[in-house]
Amino acid sequence: MSLMQLEGSVDAAEMEQHAQVLVKNQEYKLARNIYRTLLTSGQNPSRALIGLGQTFELQKDWAKAKKMYEEAIAYKPTLDAFEGSARACSKVYEFTDAVDRIERGLALKDVGVEDKFRLLQAGSTYALDAQWMDRAEAWTKEALRIKPANEDLYIQLGTIAMRTTRLSMARKAYELALVVHAKSDRAWTGLGGVALKEKNTAQAYDCFLRALQIEIKNPPALFYLVRCAYELKRYAEAESRVRQYCDVAPVNPNLLYSLAGLQFHLGKFVETRKTLDLVLNLRPQHAGALELKTLCERYSANGT
Repeated sequence: MSLMQLEGSVDAAEMEQHAQVLVKNQEYKLARNIYRTLLTSGQNPSRALIGLGQTFELQKDWAKAKKMYEEAIAYKPTLDAFEGSARACSKVYEFTDAVDRIERGLALKDVGVEDKFRLLQAGSTYALDAQWMDRAEAWTKEALRIKPANEDLYIQLGTIAMRTTRLSMARKAYELALVVHAKSDRAWTGLGGVALKEKNTAQAYDCFLRALQIEIKNPPALFYLVRCAYELKRYAEAESRVRQYCDVAPVNPNLLYSLAGLQFHLGKFVETRKTLDLVLNLRPQHAGALELKTLCERYSANGT
């Protein structure tokens, strides 16, 4: 059956439903044919344009997605169109425009509580990316009034506080995140960041260690744990965590080099050489690895 026959035999809602099935099956081109037919026929052009935007969004063609969502807004300002445009704007780093679309979505009549929460949560992230700290904070707190037991929002509030150098507020936000979710590695990472700002390296080390005990795939916590380990000369736990991370993460020569450095400081020269060989296989001219290998061989030859 051709699209024109389909159009003549079923109503717009059924055509849209068929397009959504095609989208679910990743048949984006066929779905777009149906949405364009709906658009040409004048049957709910806003919905057709939103459908087109969604197909482009799923294929990560953000510019075309944004164009479709913006045209949908011009036909009929709806929540779906504003949210879609905001997402597309954020993906092309137009965060100010993303904030604008959220504002306009919030201004629509009869926005439900769940929809409002979703808009506020997304909008706070866009505002943070746009460096609009006051707006980001206001929207985060408003979203928390709707759903007070939300780990993500407390983490967001902590991030905002950190960027505006309000350490007490940041600590409280991360602690509240832990009240909501006791095994929040992100909250422990945030508390480690607060401790670093306060020049409390030992406390920061413990926080990053706690974060990695919960979730080893936490690159920021791992990076700062290693940094603290060198300052405190507490190498053993850091070496264990980096080794554990290397076992589950994609191979990374710089991370392996960090592991080799920790092993060297622990006097594990055999392990150090093995790790450095892995680094140099990946990056033969890695200056730090070459220098450490020479140093390691010197220490081994001296029996120290």
